[in-house]
Parts: sequence; structure tokens; C-alpha cells
Amino acid sequence: MAKKYTWGMYCGRLQHIHLGHQQIIDRMLDECEHGLILIGSAQEQGTLRNPFPYELRARLVGKIYPKATIKPLSDMTSERDITPVWGKYVLRHAIEVADGAVPNAMYYGNDQDRDGWFDPADVADIERVVFDRAVLPISATKMRAFLRDDAYEQWASFADPRIHPFYEELRTSLAKAEQI
Repeated sequence: MAKKYTWGMYCGRLQHIHLGHQQIIDRMLDECEHGLILIGSAQEQGTLRNPFPYELRARLVGKIYPKATIKPLSDMTSERDITPVWGKYVLRHAIEVADGAVPNAMYYGNDQDRDGWFDPADVADIERVVFDRAVLPISATKMRAFLRDDAYEQWASFADPRIHPFYEELRTSLAKAEQI
């Protein structure tokens, strides 16, 4: 069965992946021959906002999506530097990872105005698939609160069963970040 797009792209910090992220990534992989997952702020770890190292985040995503292309994406200056220059950087990185192929589609949640990331001319031929975050009201911030509070049942209800074995490792990593 032919897919709607050749290359799809999803970019997120994934601090850490949860079922809300998965809704978006699942659709991307259903609609695209190739799915690219860029894990943003890849250079960040050990802070309250970015407690988990890239390697752990990539391992979690890889447990759920072993056939997806998962790559790091470091911030240019800071994660709050959201401009069309950042958008060019993201697209350049995606094209490099895809051996010169331009993504046909970008997938993301409506929590941020990602259209502000891109010059309209740069994304004129790229479909943007936006998800309503209110459909599944979960966030990585809430997931980290569940970890902090040792609320396993709540955490597990929004975490893919394939990452449940990482619960204690995530709690330990988060606790280290909160001590700094």
C-alpha cells in the first residue's frame, strides 16, 4: 500500500516520550514511507526542564519505534531561540539525515506555534499536520511530576508498556537533575 508521503519529520525534546507524542509519531509512520524523529535539545541534560540525556531519550524512543530514524538535534543557541533561522537549521539537519531528501510532511502538536519557526517560502511544499493536544491532555512536565511523586500507576497510564522497565532509571535521572 502506497503511503501519502515519502519523508515525514517530527521534532521534539521528548523529556520523556509519552502517549501524546506517540499519537503524533504513529500517524507520521502510518502516512510516511520514512519517519524521522529529531530529539531536540540533544546537548541538554541534568536540568529541571531537560533532565534526561539524549542517549536515554533515544533509547526509550527506539524501544517503541525500532524502525524509525532517530537522530539528535542540538539547539543553535538556546531552546527558546525560535526564529526562521532555527527553522532553516532544523530543515537543513533533516535533509542531511535523509540523504538530501526534503521532508514532505512535518508533524507536531499545537502547543507551540511552529509555523513561526519557518519562513513560509522554506516550507511551501511541506504539509504540516498539527495535533490538538487537548485530545490527550498529557505533557512531559506531568510525566516528570508522576516520576518525582513516585506515582507509578498515573505515570504508567500515559507511558507505553515497552518503556515501563525504565521507570526506576527515569526516577533516578530526574532526582539527580533536581539536586543540582
